Amino acid sequence: MTSAEPTPEIWTKADLHKHYEQILMAGLSADQLALFRQRGHFGDDVILQSSSGSSGQPPLLLPRGREDVLDIVTRMTQAHREKLGTTPRRLALLGGISHAEGALKLRIANTEARAFELSDVEELIAFEPDFLSCYPSIARVLVARHAHAFAHLQTIKLGGERVLPSDIDTIFAAWPDIL
Repeated sequence: MTSAEPTPEIWTKADLHKHYEQILMAGLSADQLALFRQRGHFGDDVILQSSSGSSGQPPLLLPRGREDVLDIVTRMTQAHREKLGTTPRRLALLGGISHAEGALKLRIANTEARAFELSDVEELIAFEPDFLSCYPSIARVLVARHAHAFAHLQTIKLGGERVLPSDIDTIFAAWPDIL
């Protein structure tokens, strides 16, 4: 991205791939960038978010600062806190490297956060989450095969894929009191 090149108003994934190195250099301190180049990670204060790779291009690793991630989690759990008067007790993040990285580094008062893959469904059920964040395609599988097993689930947050009206109908049919 040169000064002669206009900055896109809306960034596409192609723009991110084209300008990835410049974006990293603009958003990271010199120490963080050096640590990443040397060790392949950004340290404890940066959480990696990953694009899915669904476009056929390699996934991008996008660094997010701890404050940014805490802001996302605060907004993500806002309805839960407002309706139920408390933070989630057990927050399950299902699918994606950003979820795994976030669960390892994320610390929220009175909340235990863990990341799972769909193949870990028995561990997920044993965890007894009251808040679940996942892709709609994963929610479809959980509702179809395991809806009865989530007795403590109070809130579900869907993202990363298109949410279909049938997804909402199916979730509320399985879990009528869910947020």
